[in-house]
Amino acid sequence: MLPLFRTTDGGVTWKPQRLPYSRGYTYGTAYLPLINDKGRGSVKADFVSEPGKETVYYETLDGGASWHSFDTASILKLDGDAEALRTVKRFADAWTAKDKNGVEEVSSTGFTDNVPYRMENGYRFYGVLPPSSGGGELETCVGLMYRTEAKIEPSEGTMAVCVKKQPEGKAWRVYMLD
Repeated sequence: MLPLFRTTDGGVTWKPQRLPYSRGYTYGTAYLPLINDKGRGSVKADFVSEPGKETVYYETLDGGASWHSFDTASILKLDGDAEALRTVKRFADAWTAKDKNGVEEVSSTGFTDNVPYRMENGYRFYGVLPPSSGGGELETCVGLMYRTEAKIEPSEGTMAVCVKKQPEGKAWRVYMLD
């Protein structure tokens, strides 16, 4: 069993948590979970066996009572405009696949001119932060938690993907990354 424990009484008692991982491994390490005040969170787990290590990111929607492998479909479960969230999901899927055409399909004109080189770092999204709508109903930003697979300098962080409703119709387009 992977060492991941949960408390619901302020640390008086702790119960082991099960992470869905069926492949054989010699040992594993679970890192400190990050869970927000609405119960959404993620945890990184390393599973080690011969010949190497596999890193898996899990997500919880219920404060850590249950865990599942993160998938960009989780973006669609957030509160917000459904079409805006679908656009963010399509962007995330294209970005991780290094599909420049897919990124261009959901982006504002000229937006992708200077970003293809960033895709080459091999992004893996492992969590999502709820949308913020500083621009009201016409724009929203979603935070995608990532780790890059760059060989020289791997990094972890949060990419804000901001989408805006286009004036000519219902379509939402990515107009900014931060």
